[in-house]
Amino acid sequence: MTFGIAILYKVPEKAPPHLLTFMEPISLTVWGTIIASVVVVSFGMYIFSRFSPTEWENPFPCQENYGFLENQFNLSNAFWFSVGSIMQQGCDIMPKAPSTRIIAIAWWLFTLIIISSYTANLAAFLTITTLSDTFKSAEELEAQTEVTYGCKKNGNTCSFFENSKIPLYQRMWERISTSPDAFSSDTNEGIARVRDGNYAFLMESPYIQYNTNTDENCELTQVGPPINSLSYGIGLKTGHEYRDRLSSIILSLSEKQDLLELYNKWWKVNDNKCGIFVFLIGGLGIAIVILCIEVLVYAVKRSKQDRMSTCEILSLWLKSSVKGTFPASTSNNSLDRYSMSLQGKMTLSSARPSITQAIKEEDEPQSEQTNKRQENTTTSIILTPSQI
Repeated sequence: MTFGIAILYKVPEKAPPHLLTFMEPISLTVWGTIIASVVVVSFGMYIFSRFSPTEWENPFPCQENYGFLENQFNLSNAFWFSVGSIMQQGCDIMPKAPSTRIIAIAWWLFTLIIISSYTANLAAFLTITTLSDTFKSAEELEAQTEVTYGCKKNGNTCSFFENSKIPLYQRMWERISTSPDAFSSDTNEGIARVRDGNYAFLMESPYIQYNTNTDENCELTQVGPPINSLSYGIGLKTGHEYRDRLSSIILSLSEKQDLLELYNKWWKVNDNKCGIFVFLIGGLGIAIVILCIEVLVYAVKRSKQDRMSTCEILSLWLKSSVKGTFPASTSNNSLDRYSMSLQGKMTLSSARPSITQAIKEEDEPQSEQTNKRQENTTTSIILTPSQI
């Protein structure tokens, strides 16, 4: 395992808010994933609603014999539902089928967690009074004079700077050796001085990473990369019988990346934000299963009512879902008209009355509607005088 000497410092206060500060609580990757989730959920609601029998309804409930059913979840309404939910504004269009409701529940839980996390982080970003970083590397640390830096007295880090031939580290050692407050008696004292502020402690990077990852107050951080590269080893007596075996085992663990896994387990902090996205995908998967069950139950029920086979009902339903309109009944004249429209013999607009005509018929008195029906069904014969 390799390591190096790095700089332990107290977490600096952040810079003042800028124009795009509202985007900083969430990384660009998460922002992109959220936008992709909106698109996926919108298309999911659109597709599932078209294939779900429950989402199709009569647009004119007062006309029980209206020939066709319509679906409220077109593509624009599906996007409006998704965006309204994530903005926590709601929507006047709500799903009715079990499959689309499962998608809505998963999406609402997803938006609840995302918005809650974003709001909490944004509040922290906007309320912290901030200052800029004092230094970001060993070169900047050596060049500044505001922050005192040092290391453990008579330790390996102290020996490294004392014996270094590099001009930068020689200048750093000159300042450390001449400053009475630069040295710390042990590592714990150095970390405590870092917490007090205005002090940078030079120590081995694995110790820094371990302390920063286990710091409950999140006050410690490593500034810049390690300034050198060294390797750990196991000390044994000269000519020890286990020397070659231990070297072979360590080499094997390194080749199999077992040492890397142990390093990631104990030194790395896994900030996994994929759980909520996995839950959303799981909700879509459950909705697919519910949709299949819903369509099968509907097909079996309609096949018994209309004396048609289940396969015929499913075939007609799939065609109508893709086309976007479905007849209210599969056993009356609307089925014939719909079949003709699918075959291109009759356009869909000619097979269904216009909205204006339907409203006009609703407003007409019953007597006038009866007279019109009689006029349409009665044949009049007019004779001219010559024929008489």
